[in-house]
Amino acid sequence: MMNDRGAKTAAKHVALLRGINVGGKNMLPMKELVGLFTAAGCGEVATYIQSGNVVFRAEDNVVAGLGAGIAKQVEAQFALKVALKSVELGEDDYQELLGQGFSAEDIWDIGAIAAFFALSNRMANLIAMRPNDEFYLLGRLPKGT
Repeated sequence: MMNDRGAKTAAKHVALLRGINVGGKNMLPMKELVGLFTAAGCGEVATYIQSGNVVFRAEDNVVAGLGAGIAKQVEAQFALKVALKSVELGEDDYQELLGQGFSAEDIWDIGAIAAFFALSNRMANLIAMRPNDEFYLLGRLPKGT
């Protein structure tokens, strides 16, 4: 698409996200929703009231991967909540994942992995356990040293 000066511009799109911010369930602050789209490579991102409807500009290649990218963000937020704020988990969290196409088995796997690693990290911190020196120094020293 070209603008009036002959410069290429991204096409305008509308995303109608079901099950977000409807009836007090699956609350996702609009600022966070805008952030998800912006991080995915969209521009001029705007939301319409608290509906979950998003208007944005993006190239076709960005739009093609947008659904999977948003689903990955929802998955990551759920895993973080399992690890750090599990007491706050509610039916809305599960419904949001189901709405993104995850199955009940997928949700169990995400939760089990997040909970296991959160537990193992807490246990390691509890006893001040550190991995072997070679592993510990990976990424902490410049390559070749």
